[in-house]
Amino acid sequence: MSFNNELMKDKYTKIIQNIYKQNKIKLLYLEIFAIYKKYYPKLFAKPKGKRLTRWEESAGYTETSRVGAKCFQNQFGYFIEEVFDTSDKYNNLSVNGAKGGNDGESENCLFEVKSRFDTMKGSQAFDEIKKKLEYAIKVNKDFKLLVLVDKDNPRMMPLHKGQGLNKIKGIEGYDESKHLWISSDEIFKYLFKSNSDKVINYISDLLKHTNPN
Repeated sequence: MSFNNELMKDKYTKIIQNIYKQNKIKLLYLEIFAIYKKYYPKLFAKPKGKRLTRWEESAGYTETSRVGAKCFQNQFGYFIEEVFDTSDKYNNLSVNGAKGGNDGESENCLFEVKSRFDTMKGSQAFDEIKKKLEYAIKVNKDFKLLVLVDKDNPRMMPLHKGQGLNKIKGIEGYDESKHLWISSDEIFKYLFKSNSDKVINYISDLLKHTNPN
């Protein structure tokens, strides 16, 4: 009798856990959709004024194709930062220069977010990240640079191995096990764990099925 009771208890525990997981991803979808709805007009905004030259027109470009992707790219980074904010492991910080000027934080970590790896250029990249990393070291927190689009496959690696950041390893207190470059899908795995693929696919489906292009 006791053995059967234990089996029934395990069965109901698994059912409850599955219901919790299903409800959690549904709530996550609703949060992401609300963010997407807010950014939709900005992501797909039409260009203001005529900027197309006769040479670009001869080459087959239109006003929309010329600037549309750039407009999307600029706004998509802001959209994704708000999506990150739906994770239990990331909280957006105000853009006011506090906390080293970092973009986000958790209890044990500070985060900087970049849209693309190629925005990280030479000494400029080092100077910017150095300031943010040094603040994290000062307050005894980990530091993670989240790069949405990387030049290679998704990576999670020591920060100094990232684009333009080799000199980071010379900073006092730098720890390559705590101070990381995380890119592309690895970001979602870190922030959303087992729901990472679901979140990625949901955002992709939103863009595919609602874009006006």
